Amino acid sequence: MIIRITSLAGVILVVVIFSLWMHDLARDLEQKPLDELEDVQDFFLESYQINVTDESGRLQYQGSGKQMGHWQNSKKITLEEPLFIIHQEKGPPIQLRSDRAEGRPDGDEVYLLGQVQLDREAFGDNDSIHAVTRDMTLWPKTRRGHTDAHVHAEGKKYQVDGEGMTVDLPAGTLELHNKVRGVYEY
Repeated sequence: MIIRITSLAGVILVVVIFSLWMHDLARDLEQKPLDELEDVQDFFLESYQINVTDESGRLQYQGSGKQMGHWQNSKKITLEEPLFIIHQEKGPPIQLRSDRAEGRPDGDEVYLLGQVQLDREAFGDNDSIHAVTRDMTLWPKTRRGHTDAHVHAEGKKYQVDGEGMTVDLPAGTLELHNKVRGVYEY
């Protein structure tokens, strides 16, 4: 009888210790919130090139660069030395280049980071554009962009500097916001 009680007590003790160990293990393995998890790059492409078309198959824009990476937890896309060529209905394509970029897989918003260059060749009565700024947000679907940084833009007939810029590619405009100074030659 004493052996049964001792055996039963031993089994209960083992079950209690095992239960406490499992409880601690479960608490340690509990999933952390997404923003606390380490972000892991799950794939990358080197020397990538992508072409994006509209519903009719007409080329909207092209993207290329040194490397494209996808991050598992944040779902962000990172780009090194990206070049975007945005095709328009009228006029030559516009090229946007930056040191690096980040965005989401849906492509609704892209952050061009570091130095950003915007270039368009002259056509018709429109002068060429060469603009340099930093850290620009681009909305590819609406073909618009914005930065609060210093901007230097020039063409064959003008040179302008300012703080902050909104780009509206369908309208063909660069709007400088503050401290604008420039020279225009007739």
